[in-house]
Amino acid sequence: MAALFQDPSRSVKLDEDQIAELREIFRSFDKNGDDNLTQLELGSLLRSVWLKPSPEQLEALTQRVDTNNGLMEFSEFVALMAPSVLPGPYKSPYSEEQLRRIFKPFDWDQEGTMNSVA
Repeated sequence: MAALFQDPSRSVKLDEDQIAELREIFRSFDKNGDDNLTQLELGSLLRSVWLKPSPEQLEALTQRVDTNNGLMEFSEFVALMAPSVLPGPYKSPYSEEQLRRIFKPFDWDQEGTMNSVA
């Protein structure tokens, strides 16, 4: 069973495992647990893959997917990240190496899978 999330420009279908992986990443960077990513939290996520977004770039990313409150909700995060999860015409703006760096902190036993956050 797949869930449907709306990107401002298209609909994207992800399977349950893909959604679960994105949920785990989202929660690990949602430091205050309010189910939203602030620009500061989004910046932390991007810096974890050695990207150095400017405040203007963070604002632009948030505005690209935010529909209501200036914070990035999970569905908006999915819309932003879906191209990096899906094959085919949804080309990721990140290299494979950058994506590996994103997931490496979650692969504690180095078996190629994400481990739950304690």
